[in-house]
Amino acid sequence: MTRRMELRWGATTHQGRVRQGNEDAFMACPNLFVVADGMGGHNAGEVASAMAVASLSAGAGQGIKSPSELELLIRSANAAIYTASTTYADQRGMGTTITAIARLNNDESESGQRFELAIANVGDSRTYLKRNNELMRVTLDHSYVQALVNEGFISIAEARVHPRRNIVTRALGIESDVEVDISVIEVQHGDRFVLCSDGLVDEADDEEIDTVLYSHETPQMAAEDLVTLANDHGGRDNTTVIVIDVIIYDATPAGGMPVTEPMSNVDEVLQGVISEESATESAAKKPRFAVRKMVAVVGVIAVIAVTIALIIG
Repeated sequence: MTRRMELRWGATTHQGRVRQGNEDAFMACPNLFVVADGMGGHNAGEVASAMAVASLSAGAGQGIKSPSELELLIRSANAAIYTASTTYADQRGMGTTITAIARLNNDESESGQRFELAIANVGDSRTYLKRNNELMRVTLDHSYVQALVNEGFISIAEARVHPRRNIVTRALGIESDVEVDISVIEVQHGDRFVLCSDGLVDEADDEEIDTVLYSHETPQMAAEDLVTLANDHGGRDNTTVIVIDVIIYDATPAGGMPVTEPMSNVDEVLQGVISEESATESAAKKPRFAVRKMVAVVGVIAVIAVTIALIIG
């Protein structure tokens, strides 16, 4: 008996109740799901997160066949962001966290074969898995407070309110190369994954997140209510959430369930950067400043082309 796997998803992002802009970027499409939380300098956080998502998006178009390919795409995005941050003064020090899920195999298999997803993260954006009514963290934060938790100096509850909880120990764009945590999970029917920026987990604990996930059948409603939860608790940061449901079923000749449409906010993020520059820079500086931003983003394309050539080769 041939089986099929469908992924249904919902995604949303919000700047929160305190921040004036949104430095988060995300993408959700059939082969790849990404949340990136940018940081560093005026407009630079938006550029870094958008570059990371755009870089992985180009790789997803070719399909991702192995965890090593996902890792290579993330490291290539890191190199592009690092190059931009060391080339343009206004982007110096920019970086971004990232968490991603890639679909590794075809959506069909013979009975007994496995469906697998690769999960990657750098920084403190997280991926969760809810399976059999239990919510589990799939990724481990690369942060100062997580290191304290690992050493037994503070508890998870204390980490959530620690004054240095937003210090990350690893991010894209800070160094010329980056270590990427990669894992592979064999999925089951009914699995629900959550990718989120730290705007959610800084405001809501795992129990509250689990309650929202339990309350909504559709991933879009779950994603929207998780962002609402973060904002109701203060919304001190940008919050981005992707919720993915795994559906595995026996294939029929008529075949198939409706596929969720791809979703991303990268175009809006980049347009926001350019619009803000136009509003704040003098007429003489506008063209040059905007061009530098776009050159940094376009610079990803060259790195992506090399990466894809290496993967195909």
